[in-house]
Amino acid sequence: MLLDKKRTANIGLAIVGQTVVNSALVTLFSFCAKSGQTFFKSPAIAKP
Repeated sequence: MLLDKKRTANIGLAIVGQTVVNSALVTLFSFCAKSGQTFFKSPAIAKP
């Protein structure tokens, strides 16, 4: 019984961790993409 609870908790933690990592990567990627678009569209901002 104790082992099952531990395994379930580990799986839950793994899923939560993976979700957090994935959302962080997506946020970072979209931020980089937006910044890149801004720089490419506005050379005045990219080169002050």
